[in-house]
Amino acid sequence: MKSGFIEKFGSIGAFLTALACPACFPLLAVASAALGFGVFQPLEGIFKIFVFIALIGNILAYLKHRKALPLTFGVIGSFLIFFANRQCATCKPKDGKT
Repeated sequence: MKSGFIEKFGSIGAFLTALACPACFPLLAVASAALGFGVFQPLEGIFKIFVFIALIGNILAYLKHRKALPLTFGVIGSFLIFFANRQCATCKPKDGKT
């Protein structure tokens, strides 16, 4: 399996699952719902899996091409997504509702 395919599959999957989550892109929430991406909302938990697949694709592409800049951006972006997801998971609303 080619690294380019893995990277594109992970990137497209992460983008589609992020579109299904209105908290990720509030400005696109209305457009996503109008286009029918709301049906994927129960699957927004697989967002991290697609980000991880895209990261694996970046690493495989680096091993093939030896270009550090795309790998650096991929690792930093993946880290920020996982960090933000972790921070949001530990947040609780001020009104006490979960």
